[in-house]
Amino acid sequence: LRFKINEQDYFGAYAKMQRKQMQEHQVADRAHQVLLEDGSLVQQESEDHSIVVVNVLELDEPRQLKALEKLLDGLEMMRPKMVVCVGRFFSEQNNEIESFEKFKGYLEKFGGIVREKELVNLRDFTEWIFIPAIDDPGQIRAMPSAPMSEYLLEGFMGKHLSSTSAKIKKVTLGCNPLRISFMGKEIVIARFNFLKKIQ
Repeated sequence: LRFKINEQDYFGAYAKMQRKQMQEHQVADRAHQVLLEDGSLVQQESEDHSIVVVNVLELDEPRQLKALEKLLDGLEMMRPKMVVCVGRFFSEQNNEIESFEKFKGYLEKFGGIVREKELVNLRDFTEWIFIPAIDDPGQIRAMPSAPMSEYLLEGFMGKHLSSTSAKIKKVTLGCNPLRISFMGKEIVIARFNFLKKIQ
């Protein structure tokens, strides 16, 4: 996966992602091979070279989690290179009253869908990037904003699990706004109501 992200803000310098490219490609190739009855191996169609952006998840709403199950099933078949999850991650009315432990639990349920449904491509090969809104937990309500606390994402990644195979392998915590260089193109993702600010 060839892309790089600036770890500070949109106006900051790039910081290259440290990846073992050849090793990852070899693992991905093996995962996309199918063993036929005659013992021969056939290569499956390669993953889609695309970025999917999901916005305003509000994971504390039960109906949102049900909708996410359908979305993740579709993404598993699509096999995107990258899924960018952009805040708000929790509903506005709960942002001020819920504990960090509760928020961590909601994100763990999100990751649990990937694990329980055994969405192997999303779990092992897709790069997940989380970009907070300024009113998400731990943010100072100003731009640019810092990445989310890694503590909140521990449950999503499955750090508490003893089985390495069940963990979501590639998770990056991004700032807001975030600049991504991907396959020769540069993309800026910002979660902010700019129109309201200039009125």
